[in-house]
Amino acid sequence: MAKLEIEEEEKFVDLAYDLGCKAIKFIDPGSRNAPDRIVFCLNGRTIFFEFKVKDATSRRGQELYQSGLRRMGFEVYEVVSAKEAIDILKVFLCAS
Repeated sequence: MAKLEIEEEEKFVDLAYDLGCKAIKFIDPGSRNAPDRIVFCLNGRTIFFEFKVKDATSRRGQELYQSGLRRMGFEVYEVVSAKEAIDILKVFLCAS
């Protein structure tokens, strides 16, 4: 994972916490394709984020994993910055 990607993830974790959410590293044993972060919100809803460096694309396996989560009703977003993720999270929280 690129240094910039890690820095943006870490900023996001802190900002999500300030909104009352818990953004934890999402690890699915046996799969390298899981999104980077799963976010648990006070409203009982869950959202996933995949952090990418600018202009990077997901691997085919990541696309399939994300598609599977969406079919189960989860929201999954690919973002390049903590600000982008927080903006999405704020809308997600307001829609609850």
